[in-house]
Order: sequence, then structure tokens, then C-alpha cells
Amino acid sequence: MMKETYTTHNNHPVLVNMARAYQNDHFIAQQVFPEIIVDTDMLDVPVFDMSVFKLPAVQRSLYSDANLLESNVTYQTIKLEKADLSVLIDRKELQTTTYASDKFKALMQLKTQKVKGAKEGVLLSLEDRAARAVQDLKTYDPENTLIITSDASRFDSDSSDPHGVIQDCKKIVHKKIAREPNTLTLSWNVYTTLKNHLQLRSFSSCNRNTVNIETLKELFEIDHIFVGKALKLNDGGKLESVWNSNVVLAYQPDFQSVCKPAFSQTYRHRDYPYATEYWIDNEKEVLAIKYGDLLKMKIIGPEAGFLIAGTLNEKSQTHDK
Repeated sequence: MMKETYTTHNNHPVLVNMARAYQNDHFIAQQVFPEIIVDTDMLDVPVFDMSVFKLPAVQRSLYSDANLLESNVTYQTIKLEKADLSVLIDRKELQTTTYASDKFKALMQLKTQKVKGAKEGVLLSLEDRAARAVQDLKTYDPENTLIITSDASRFDSDSSDPHGVIQDCKKIVHKKIAREPNTLTLSWNVYTTLKNHLQLRSFSSCNRNTVNIETLKELFEIDHIFVGKALKLNDGGKLESVWNSNVVLAYQPDFQSVCKPAFSQTYRHRDYPYATEYWIDNEKEVLAIKYGDLLKMKIIGPEAGFLIAGTLNEKSQTHDK
């Protein structure tokens, strides 16, 4: 692990603004785990159970005692975790900026490139963490999972019924939480399969050879659809999709709060993310640009989600690059 030796690193205002402004639409972790800003690195959040749907007694006789709403809320402790990455700039790289007509602009462009690279690395790691969590069968109750084993039922078969499958899964979630899932997370492979599916094209009111995100929202009656496009290098040195051939249905409230039931949330400290720079040696030969975050992604209501696995045949599971 690299040791920071030369100076205490504080937030670099310009780098912070650059880091926070940079986004990559290939990453969907922040949509799958909506953000809640908190002021501490540890907090207690309520655990919601079926008692929130219990019908309370509201009728009361004149002069009788007031009705009380029973509350059996329990709490779980959430501890935020650091996620950071540094990218190095050698003095020779820094010296190249001194020959530019606008030295300051050239220097900031170099630092911007580095802080974007650091943020990209952190975002990819968080994306992989999010994908692993929501695609893990152990996350859900058995009733909230479906593993498609028949080739004829997989979504890349013209005889399959993706519309019926998704509607049935929505009903299961509704029976558990009295809310319909309003988000749908797909891998790129599954999305490209669905938008060309014969059944969905026949359902579509527009005369097109394919359907798009907005059409799928209408057909599935889903408010939000997220498509995971991120790639990573596997242990064999080959690119593979971060998101597997799965479909994740989930309920998320329109406005996130620790007091509202939801499938998943990200708790991020108010002072983060940050960016800074520091020399890693006393001779000032190598400058490090660091991007850091303090957050916790947490599935807080697994009963509000549903995982559909095995949606594609193995031969179809290649990323369309």
C-alpha cells in the first residue's frame, strides 16, 4: 500500500469540483442504490416489517382513551466505509506543462485527467459491489427469486414470455409489501434481447423493428429502467460484463429517506466525495492525485426486490461492444 509521507492532504477545491462534476453513464450503482446524504459515519436506520401494513384501530367512543398506533420498529447500525484511489504524476509529466502557452491551464488539464481516472476506478469498484449484491440469490427470500432453466422460456427464445414473467414477479412483491416494483435493472445483454423480442415488438403501439427504454417502461408498467453497461477484466485478462444475464425488480420510494421503506440505499457522508493531491516522497519527484469517498451501499428491504436469473442462453451472454 502506498504511504503518504510528505504532507497532510486537505481538499483541493478545484479538483473536488472536477471530481464531483464528472459522471459516467455506464455506471448505474447510484440509481440501483439511491443516495441519502448523512452527517455522520455511523447511523441507525429502521428495519421495516409487515407491521407497517397492519390496520390500526381508529374508531373511538366519545370521552374514551385515544387510540395509539403500535410501533415495533427495530434498528440496524450502518457504518460508512472509505473508498479511495490515487493516481501518480511523475515530475517529468509535470514539466511538460511548463512548455504550454497557458501553463496553468495545461497543468489543470493534466490533473483533471488524473482525478477522472481515479474516480473511474472507484466507480467501477462500487459498480461491481452493487451488481454482486443485487444479483446474489442469498440476498432474497426463495419466494423472491426465479431461476429460468428451460431454454424455451429464456428471453432470447421467440417462444418465451418476458412480459408475463415480469408481471408475475411484480405481483409477488406486491403481495409482500403492498407496493409494486417501480424499478427494473437489466444487463446490456438482456436489454438488447428484450428490445428485439418478437412478443414485445408485437405489443408495442409503434411500428418499429425494435423497442426502446421508454417502450419497455410502458409495456412493463415500470417507472425506471436501468441498463448496466460496465465491463471489467476477469482473472483471465478478458473483458466481461459487470452485470450478468439477470433482471432485478425493486421498489424505491420517489423521495429517499431513512424513514421510508425501500429495497436499497446508499448512505454517503455530506463532506464526500473529495479530491486532493500530495507528494509521496520528500524529494517531490512523484505527485499523487487522490479521489476518495465515504459511503455504504446497503440492501435494507430484500422483500421489496425480486431476482430473475438465467434469462439468456449461455451462447447469448456476450457483451455487444
